[in-house]
This record gives sequence, C-alpha cells and structure tokens, in this order.
Amino acid sequence: EDIKEMCKKNGYETVCIQTLSHGDNHHIPFANETAFEVHKQLPGSYLFACPVHDGTSYVEQTKKFMDMGAHGIKLLIGKPSEYRDLHVKYDDPLIDDFFAYAEEMDIPVLLHHNDPEKHWDKSRMKPENIEKGWYYDPDVMPSCAWFDEALENMLAKHPNLRIALAHMGFY
Repeated sequence: EDIKEMCKKNGYETVCIQTLSHGDNHHIPFANETAFEVHKQLPGSYLFACPVHDGTSYVEQTKKFMDMGAHGIKLLIGKPSEYRDLHVKYDDPLIDDFFAYAEEMDIPVLLHHNDPEKHWDKSRMKPENIEKGWYYDPDVMPSCAWFDEALENMLAKHPNLRIALAHMGFY
C-alpha cells in the first residue's frame, strides 16, 4: 500500500521491485518471496529477483524466477563486500554459467558492480559506511581497479549480455 501511495503521490506509472538475498554480511530470508507478493499487488510493475548464494545453481534459480514472472535478475556479486562475505567472483563457475544463460536467453541483469574508490581509504569514508562493512582494507582485499578489470573480462566473455550497472558501476 505504501508503494501504491508513493506512485500515486509522485505520478509514477510503474515501479521496478529489486530484491536482495544477501547484504551487509547476512542472508535476507524470504526476500524473493516477499518481492513476488508485492509485485502481484502492483499491476504493471517490474520485478528483478536475486538468486540466493547457497551453492544452488543460479541458472536453475533464474529459470524458476522467470517462470514465476520476474522480468530480470539483480546481482550484488560485484560489490566488494559481497566478494569478501561470499567469496564469489565473476568467473566463479556458478556465476559464469549464469551469465552465459542470461546472455543466451536475453535475460536483463542489473548488477551492483564495485563501490567508490574512496572505500579503500578509511580516512575518506563516512563512519556509517565503515560500520556497514564497506571499508575494504587494501592489504586484505583486491583493489578497486581489480574489480573493474574482472568486470571487463566478464563482459568480453559475454558480449551480448543485456546488463545494466547500478550506480553506473562507480566508474
């Protein structure tokens, strides 16, 4: 009801619901299920579901989400905190298979890639972002440039992938 009211108040014709199955170092249970319920209540809305990183095939999860009416897939795997917490990279077989499938099936992907470069320099960060775990110790984590290179390698491997980078990929 809050979303319907927001749309009415602001003159929005539709919204895109994007789920997060993991964030800030914890699993978010029932995120996709809740998003599908909200989507049913908002005719004309769009839904981007998020695979759960539990070892289950992202391809199989994506097939299920698309069969349920999702319009695309949202991934946080390019966010450095997700790399740190989940130990997953773009070329991980689980993820690479997903990108190949999304490319083949022309499934839109919204990808959170990287974070601002200042997140590798504690002196330039807001305390609340440090508390959220968004500081990346350069002695422990790959660099900001490393994440950009990993993305470029993935895009070169999947040139026909329909993908949008949230926050313009922090480029």
